[in-house]
Amino acid sequence: MLRRFLADKIETFEHLEVVLLFAGAPTGRRTLASIAGELRMPEPAIGEALEHLVGAGVLDRIDDGTFACRPEAVSSLAGLAGANDSDRSSVMRILSTHALERVRMAAVRAFTSASLAGKKPDG
Repeated sequence: MLRRFLADKIETFEHLEVVLLFAGAPTGRRTLASIAGELRMPEPAIGEALEHLVGAGVLDRIDDGTFACRPEAVSSLAGLAGANDSDRSSVMRILSTHALERVRMAAVRAFTSASLAGKKPDG
């Protein structure tokens, strides 16, 4: 379950850190500025992470400009936080493995696309 959540929802270190921050208070609301300040990361990086996590169904964007954990994601966040607390190196290893797999797949797609573009039509 943890591997699947990381593979499906978390792509970067910033995504992970934002999720872990929400895991500490899953019913709370936070602004982009407050998250960037707490994590000591640039607002543009946190903004991208928040957009990704909203799109991935982990967070909701509230009308007042705050972000909140989606209720159905609370147990996954708790599991991730527990795994991170007990063995952060394993969480980072899984995250790194998934990142490398995304890079490999992007290279395969680029190579395939370039190969197909270079083909001459039959006939």
